Amino acid sequence: MLSLIAIPQNIPGHAIEAGWFLLRQAKKTGDVDLKKTALEQFMLNPLNYGWDKEYGGIYYFLDADGLSPTQLEWDMKLWWPHNEAMISFLMAYKETNDVMYLDLFAKVFDYSCSHFVDEKQGEWFGYLNRRGEVTHRFKGGPWKGKCNDQRKINEINNISEKVQHADSLM
Repeated sequence: MLSLIAIPQNIPGHAIEAGWFLLRQAKKTGDVDLKKTALEQFMLNPLNYGWDKEYGGIYYFLDADGLSPTQLEWDMKLWWPHNEAMISFLMAYKETNDVMYLDLFAKVFDYSCSHFVDEKQGEWFGYLNRRGEVTHRFKGGPWKGKCNDQRKINEINNISEKVQHADSLM
């Protein structure tokens, strides 16, 4: 009889996305421990292990040891983890005033704008290879649609407005 062994995998984008959900809950409830967990375990750690040190960008999948899992697309760069990271780190900056988070937002923003944006036709491509080259020319699909992209725009705009308002009060 075959026994299946579960191989733990990390999807940095999902962890980072969960981070901003948890940070929002921590703010709502005043839970300082949850805030720390959100920032350290769900935002910083996944970005640290998920960032491609050679080519930049956030890997799609990694195994528990930071190596390639069985998914063939493991080292691709997809639009949505970068969206979630921008939301997360801008929100983290708003909640902490720690410039480190603003720098991380800028790092992801700069990578995203220099690799995903279609300068000729507008919009973002969704899928890049490890080197940051477009692998699929289409810009929509079952997962890349107005919901995720619009959420990124709305969240970043709302957070930016709050940061600007807070800065103007100082």
